[in-house]
Amino acid sequence: MKNVALIGFGLAGRTFHAPIIQATNNLKLAKILSSRSEEIKEIYPEVEVISEFNEALTKDIDLVVIATPNEFHYEQAKKAILADKDVVIDKPMTPKLSEAYELVELAKQNNVTLSVFHNRRFDGDFMTIKNLISTGELGRISNFESNFNRFRPEIDNSNWRETTSVAGGVFFDLGPHLIDQALDLFGPPLKVFADIAHLRDEAQNDDYFHIIFQYEKLRIHLNASALCKSVGERFVIHGTKGSFTKFGLDPQEKNLKHGMSGNAKELGRDNDENFGVLMTDNTKKIPTIDGDYKLYYEDISQVTAAEAVFVMEIMEMCLKSHQEQKWVSVI
Repeated sequence: MKNVALIGFGLAGRTFHAPIIQATNNLKLAKILSSRSEEIKEIYPEVEVISEFNEALTKDIDLVVIATPNEFHYEQAKKAILADKDVVIDKPMTPKLSEAYELVELAKQNNVTLSVFHNRRFDGDFMTIKNLISTGELGRISNFESNFNRFRPEIDNSNWRETTSVAGGVFFDLGPHLIDQALDLFGPPLKVFADIAHLRDEAQNDDYFHIIFQYEKLRIHLNASALCKSVGERFVIHGTKGSFTKFGLDPQEKNLKHGMSGNAKELGRDNDENFGVLMTDNTKKIPTIDGDYKLYYEDISQVTAAEAVFVMEIMEMCLKSHQEQKWVSVI
């Protein structure tokens, strides 16, 4: 059993990390660093609420989970690594690629595990797609489209992602998820192209992106927008033997926000009406595999620091592409 100190109890800490850590058999949520002591004590009465970061680095703590705003990831992760703690950082790993390289090197030197919470690998729809592609039923994949659209026309000034000058906006929020999923399925692209924009009135940070990955005989399109009332398909896949479409988001985030236990059997269960449709010689619905974020925490080493750094390298290339309005070569 590993004792875990969770740093931060905002959206990421409260919704994702705390309930999933609590539900994972080999982990114990021992400490939470937050100013929301009364709220935490009501939900997790057995957990110690701490007010200083150094209190998370005591001998009884094995794993430190960083779930704070992006600007604090590097500094806090570095302190935890130097204290010989295993570390999980909520995505993105760090605002700057140079900081990510430094953390990886420090983790090697201190012989600790460093991982990034790319939990969307454990969305039920993504696991279903990964399984479907592996069966070969779609043939060789020629087009892959991943969309994460929402309708948030008003700026929320209470949300740090909307106002921070350090790694805020939709690109740093959703980009790591969609990029990581694409890389996990298809590996490194040859080139990338990105268009990143502020589409809402008075938006301080980006709220839209369109990214293209170029492979020899495959194109990947990754899209996110805060101005989509009709959100459309979550995934669209075309191959030499047919196509697959999938509507609806994985339900784990919604269910966790509404207080469902991380152990609930229904946590990652998709609605039947959102099952994907496979169109080959025949058309049929494909039941969605139950999503399960516990799979990440059962073995954090399966999402390696090197993989998380590569996601950041691709993000840097996307930013360069956007700034220079041209394709950027990867390999």
